[in-house]
Order: sequence, then C-alpha cells, then structure tokens
Amino acid sequence: MTELAAQTLTAFTIGLLGSGHCLAMCGGIMGALSMRAVAASDATSDGRGALIATSNRGTLLSQLLLYSTGRLLSYAMLGMALGLIGAVLVTALEPARLVLRGLAGGLLIAMGLYLAGLWHGILVLERFGHRLWQRLGSGLRQSQGGALVLGMGWGLLPCGLVYGTLAWAGSAADPMRAGWLMLAFGAGTLPAVLGGGWFGSALLGVLRKPGFRITAGVIVVLFGIWTLIGGVHGQHGEHHGAIESPNGERHIAASITASGENTGCS
Repeated sequence: MTELAAQTLTAFTIGLLGSGHCLAMCGGIMGALSMRAVAASDATSDGRGALIATSNRGTLLSQLLLYSTGRLLSYAMLGMALGLIGAVLVTALEPARLVLRGLAGGLLIAMGLYLAGLWHGILVLERFGHRLWQRLGSGLRQSQGGALVLGMGWGLLPCGLVYGTLAWAGSAADPMRAGWLMLAFGAGTLPAVLGGGWFGSALLGVLRKPGFRITAGVIVVLFGIWTLIGGVHGQHGEHHGAIESPNGERHIAASITASGENTGCS
C-alpha cells in the first residue's frame, strides 16, 4: 500500500469513527438544515398525493446532499490552504519538514487515542468555538442562503476532530494532497450525517462497539508512530548525506587534479 493510500484510508477511518462526535456536535445544525430542506420540498407540493410525496423526499435528499457537498468543499479548501502554507514553510526553511512530520504523527496518535476512547484531549480545540455552535441553529433558520453556501459555512465551524485532521493533512506540505485527505475525512462522516434519520442509530451502534473502536484507534496510533519514525529516519538520512557529501566532492576534485597533473606530465 502506498503512503497516499494509507493516509487516505486513515482520513476516512477518522471521519467514519468520529461520526458519533459529529452527530453530537452537529445534531442541532443538521436539524435546522433539515427543517429548511423540508420547507423547500413542501413549497413544491400541490396536493396531488403520493407522487408529490416521493418528489418531496427526493428534494429533501438533494438539499441534504448539497449541504454536505458544501461542507466537504470547505474541508478541501481549508486543507489546500494549510497545505500551501506548509509547502511555503518547507521551501523557505527545510527543517520545517521535520517539524510538520512530527506534528502529523503526534496528531494521528492523539486522534487514534480519541477514536479508541482512551483520551479526548484533541477536543480541547472546540472550546474556542462553543458559543458559535450555540448560535448557529437560529442563524441557519433565519438565513436565506442557498444549501451549498450554508453547507460551506457549516464546514468552517470549529470542531476539534476537524481541526486535528486539518492540521495533520496540512502537515503534508502539499496543497493537493492535503485537500484530498480532507475530502476523504469528510466522506467518512457522510454515512452517519446523511443517514442520521434512516440508519444512523444502527450505524452508530456498530461504530461505538469497544472492540471495533479500539482496533481502529490502534491502527491510527500505529500509523502516527510510523509517521514519526519515518520523519526521524528521513532527517537522519539527509543529515548523513550532507556530512558525506563534502568528502565526496573533495575526493572527486582530488581525482580531477591528479588526472590533470598526469596529463601534463605525459
């Protein structure tokens, strides 16, 4: 498995197993958005019975898909922005690569421990936006913006799990990769967020099983450890090469000089 494939799977797993947290945090928001979607579908009804009822369900689903699409677009854009910042830092200061890799590994370990239910320190990031979460429900009910725009606003709100994943993705120092990883994370949250009213409870029952969560959490922690080890090993290799390079250059220079002297003597 390539590193990108492993990172993509990790991002999706974090999103999927973090769905319970997403529903707990976003339940009021999802309710407000659903009310808007129901209102939009009701506006298309003209009392012709079951055919319109089916149409209304289709309208509701399409509205919810637009909300989620907007949310994922926000995730991707944030990931690309942070990945670009990381790329600029690495270009300007090469040691920043090791720092970013260390940050990535540490965040993966923290999120793995959270998914396993062993430590919830990663959620401290949410305290900064708690009041904003409380006010959002009424704001969405009053807003006249389109579903896609509202969904993008939803994706910008503070969430410890989102911010942790975002920092990890941005540490790749690659805008496209960071955006892709945030899309994978968002895709992992879709089953529970979209299906909250249909199969959300059954899905959460599976995702909350201790054995399932611990296994997945341990896998994410191991990937975080691998990320840290890879960063240290890569830095050691670069340092080793940097030490040997001057000697190699002197050896080559000496060989060229000797060759020139021999040619002159002949």
